[in-house]
Amino acid sequence: MIRLYEFGDSPCCMKVRIALEEKGLPYERRFVTSWKFDHYQPEYQGLNPLSLVPTLVDSDGTTVIQSNVILEYLDQRYRAPKLIPDDPRIAAHVRQWMVTEQDYLFPVIVTMSFHIMMKMRVDVFGLDRLKEWSSVFPDQEM
Repeated sequence: MIRLYEFGDSPCCMKVRIALEEKGLPYERRFVTSWKFDHYQPEYQGLNPLSLVPTLVDSDGTTVIQSNVILEYLDQRYRAPKLIPDDPRIAAHVRQWMVTEQDYLFPVIVTMSFHIMMKMRVDVFGLDRLKEWSSVFPDQEM
């Protein structure tokens, strides 16, 4: 069974879930608790040394990180239905959209969603609890 390690509210994770659903692939969702900084725990860093989501672990144990890389991996590993067409002109257009999303749209989305998310978490958990959880963050100088 494919395992997808994710934050439920991550646009990058949503992209991968959409691809898995489009391909009809069964998968198990493994939630990484971002507000407790679980992605900085050694167990998760063993899968993804960058401490980012999503991380996909295929049924054969292959681990793939970075959402666009995961999308291309899934399309090559599980051929039908295709996400990226065989026609090189159309495939280039798809890849251009992927780069535009990654390089231009993603930074804007992250900035907006991070501020909204942090305000909600402070309201729900309180700043002291978030500070306690953040103590596992490896670089306290950041």
